Amino acid sequence: MLRFALLLLPIMLTASAFAAEYFVSPLGNDASPGSTQAEAFRTIQRGVDALAAGDTLTICPGEYFEHVWRKDLGDSEKDTVIRAALPGTVLLRGDVPMPEFKKVEGFRFVFAAQVEKKPVAVMEVDTLSNLAERFGRTEIEFQPGIWFYDGKTRTLNFSSSDLEVPTPDRFRLSGTPDSGFILENPQRVTVEGLAFTGFYPAEKKKWPYTNYVGGLMLIEPISCVVRECTPFLNGQGICLVGGQGNIAHDREDWQVDTGPLVIPSPLSRNGDDRIARLRLAYVLFNRWDYVEFAMQSAFPIGEEKTSHYSEIIALNNVKHELFCTDCD
Repeated sequence: MLRFALLLLPIMLTASAFAAEYFVSPLGNDASPGSTQAEAFRTIQRGVDALAAGDTLTICPGEYFEHVWRKDLGDSEKDTVIRAALPGTVLLRGDVPMPEFKKVEGFRFVFAAQVEKKPVAVMEVDTLSNLAERFGRTEIEFQPGIWFYDGKTRTLNFSSSDLEVPTPDRFRLSGTPDSGFILENPQRVTVEGLAFTGFYPAEKKKWPYTNYVGGLMLIEPISCVVRECTPFLNGQGICLVGGQGNIAHDREDWQVDTGPLVIPSPLSRNGDDRIARLRLAYVLFNRWDYVEFAMQSAFPIGEEKTSHYSEIIALNNVKHELFCTDCD
């Protein structure tokens, strides 16, 4: 019996060591095993595809021009980690530099560049803002910080927010019509130290989460953690949609999923009828001065409609109070 126990011990230790670490680097190769930094993968997508529950993906510093998606990553028993080797040095991009441009003859403030395809968004990097789209070139002359795409000539016309002569590195174009990093149905996954920019929706998606396209998107996550991640110049920043028990450290909020409860809808058109204004809702996230509700609304499925908690309402400057009720 003693001999059996001695043989069993190394087998148990080997089983506990199954978790692997993979690496991604701008100098890597997706055909490599990815098991060391010297043999790293080239793309984050390849690294995420290789992960099993309990594994770690370490991403080396650099810019990664890609859109990443993974479904059903992780499980309820082990922590799976996706992290930057150095927080803040990994940037996932959905944008490209503005092509060469020149001032349009006959205009004071309008500049033009040849762009093969209409961009999703035009971003002014130094002000961390988006230019507003308009539908004619003449309007650009009289309003700062706007753009117009002429599909016939494939020309992007724009003006800077300060109506000054722009420098080539001041603007970038978003061409990725989806979120930068999407994890669908993840469990016990930690995303740490990544940055995201240039991800905007080209059109609304035909599903309940139409407003959520941005840098990092977790759909129906369970017990996941987002830490030290930085989104900028995206349609949305960090989105945790549905799920339960998740923490976004940088937002200093908590996913509580309290409900259903009844709240007055700020979008109701029922005037003074306070009862008619009431809607069922869940509390998605809250912090000391802010709360997000998912309100029940009619959602079309083909020619029919169903009720779904898909209308997201965010309220600022709220006050939390604790009420205790004696049920005895």
